[in-house]
Amino acid sequence: MKKEFILPIALVICSFILGFSFIVIQVNKQDSIERQKQMEIDEQIRQEEKEEEMMMSYNWCVQGEEDKYWDYMELNKTSKDEEGVILAPTWVWDEAEKRKQQGIENCRVQYLK
Repeated sequence: MKKEFILPIALVICSFILGFSFIVIQVNKQDSIERQKQMEIDEQIRQEEKEEEMMMSYNWCVQGEEDKYWDYMELNKTSKDEEGVILAPTWVWDEAEKRKQQGIENCRVQYLK
């Protein structure tokens, strides 16, 4: 091989190597960007699922407080009328409402931080 062809051939080989390296780097960069986007989407989905679970737990907790309210009224009633309406002194209704509101506030603090 003639000496005058060695330098151009070396330059061509180096160009191919640099070009190939550039392509590999760009592909890896794009893959990395796509993985990052997918991780962000996955994290957003996990966050939405967590919020959904917390909301369901909150609603369940509030329903429990509502049940406790009526249990309290049933236990402390004075009587029921013909239609099944609970008759009780005002202080019983007030105490039941106060307990229910405190319970709902506890649910809010626990589940809706």
